[in-house]
Amino acid sequence: TAFGSIGNSVLFGLAKQLNEHTSSYMTYSIADSRTDGKTSTTAFGSNTTIAKDAKLNTERQFVTSDQRGVYTSNLMGLDYQLNPRTSLLVTYQRNEAQADPNLIASFPRESISGNISYVKPDKLKVYTKNELRTDTNHSRQVLTDTSIELKLTSDIFLFGEYEYSLSRTL
Repeated sequence: TAFGSIGNSVLFGLAKQLNEHTSSYMTYSIADSRTDGKTSTTAFGSNTTIAKDAKLNTERQFVTSDQRGVYTSNLMGLDYQLNPRTSLLVTYQRNEAQADPNLIASFPRESISGNISYVKPDKLKVYTKNELRTDTNHSRQVLTDTSIELKLTSDIFLFGEYEYSLSRTL
């Protein structure tokens, strides 16, 4: 559950380990935010270990939003542990929305993203995500999000985050 000045949300979920390599889950979330309005999302997904250091993640989402309409989204990602402190995640996502100029971002969209994270326990956390989105209304968007958390003492953390987005209509 999250509450704040930008919006509120709650998430429920169930997970089941199917065998030593595969787990599946179902989540249901309700959110009310300034940007998306009232939204409910039901998601079904699975995580499968495909190698000692690699997992394949898949998810299908069913979304209803008063600002963005009704749509589905499919995700597939590969999470690879490069070493004990560094991981790489590559994700492909396709939103299947009906184009409606009266709704916010209601065009079908494809996106691909790459995340790299580094964690040195009790010292440092670094995360960066870069994403490219393409909509069927011929717009492209590039996003980046980078954050750093440095633990100075057991009670004091230094945190910084940089987000950037550039959109173009072709």
